[in-house]
Formats: sequence, C-alpha cells, structure tokens
Amino acid sequence: GVKMFNPKKDKEVFDLLVEQLSAYLKEEESKPINPNSDAALVFDNIINTYYDGIYSFNYTDLSLLAGTYNKTYNDGSFKYTHVHGSLLERNAILGIQEASKNIKQGYEFLYKVFNDSYKHCNLQQDLHNADDIVIFGHSLGKKRLPFF
Repeated sequence: GVKMFNPKKDKEVFDLLVEQLSAYLKEEESKPINPNSDAALVFDNIINTYYDGIYSFNYTDLSLLAGTYNKTYNDGSFKYTHVHGSLLERNAILGIQEASKNIKQGYEFLYKVFNDSYKHCNLQQDLHNADDIVIFGHSLGKKRLPFF
C-alpha cells in the first residue's frame, strides 16, 4: 500500500521522541563522572588552560563537569552557550537545518529554527575571530560543515 503522511500525528511522535531522549540524557547526566576518562581529562585541561568561551552542541549541563575539575566553578559561574538547547532549561532542540529544502509540507516542525527555543548565537562569528579553537565532544562530519 501507499504510505500516507500524517504531519499532526508525526509531530506528536517527534515531540515524544524529544521528551524521551531528554529523559534518558537526564538520567545519564546524573551518573557519576569518571574523572580519569580521556574525555574528562581533556575537558579539565580545556577549562583550566584555554577557557575563554564554550559552545556546547550537547544538551547536558557542563557546569556539573566544570565544578568537578575546577572548584571555582562550583558556584555556578561556569559560562557557556548551548547551541541546541539544554536539559536544564527543558528545551532540547532536535531537527534538521533550514537548508534542507526537500521537506514535505506540514513537516516544517522538523526545522530547528521552528522550535520556539531556537535562538541564533555568535558561533560562526566567534569561530572566524578566534586565535585558538578547541573542539570537544562534537562530530565533524559533513552535516556539521556549515558551522565550520
């Protein structure tokens, strides 16, 4: 048979997917951090050496990790920008770039920019003006090329 599209029903499923992904990540975020893992040691080095500003493509709270390695950040003063929303603000943004023009009518909710929580940040400008760039916890596949 022919597959019928139902944008309203698919939006409900999409919202449930985002909700369940957020719940799963919140649970993972609450687990103890292995301070000797390679990722933790690199992050420790970043915040104690290069830290000038961080853009996170993850939804988790980096201040929890920062406070583990640098006690001055235990007061919540660790500043960074979530590019795609956060668990803390309950606004994880999942979707596709607006440049994807082959989307069926009614499925515009899949565009990240259609999310009420989506806001532009100065990432591209900061990348252009930076002397040093440290990329941590991010894939550098073809889908991410527009950022770099």
